[in-house]
Amino acid sequence: MKRGIVLLVFVCAAGCGTNVDTPPLPMTTSTAATTVTTPPEISESVAVEPLLKDPCAAVSMSTLRDLGVPLVPARIEVDAAVGCRWEEGSVGTGLGVIVHPGHDPLEGVFDRSGVQQIDVAGFPALRLGVKPESLCQVWVKTAPDQGISVNYRSFDRPIDACGGATAVASEVAGALRR
Repeated sequence: MKRGIVLLVFVCAAGCGTNVDTPPLPMTTSTAATTVTTPPEISESVAVEPLLKDPCAAVSMSTLRDLGVPLVPARIEVDAAVGCRWEEGSVGTGLGVIVHPGHDPLEGVFDRSGVQQIDVAGFPALRLGVKPESLCQVWVKTAPDQGISVNYRSFDRPIDACGGATAVASEVAGALRR
């Protein structure tokens, strides 16, 4: 079940798209990435329950416009995880956000080649730029066995995929602290 949730992110990233022609704004992260050798631990637990009712509302319309993804989300449910995706087939740019209420999203990820440890809104996170110009994934641990994962990708033009995924992860995780 845990690997199924992580695989969902990869499947969505590989088969999702949109026909939106708006170029995304460049995004950056303020924390330098480091190579991960052990799973990062959290210093403060924040539960993801507030996101479960409407995970689609966790990303603002202005962020969706900046990323150039469709503005109408599709809610997704897999195992115990819920989330949203903003995409239109397998062209264009797409975004996926998954809320993990009973699964550590960092489990099974930290030891993959190319994974970098970053800080997202004060939470430990991992980032993998599968193809940094077109596909990036970010996993954030907000509490023991809880967190979020984000993927951002483009099929038809170069984007700052890791900047976009990190910005969305920061927005969603930051909302949990409010």
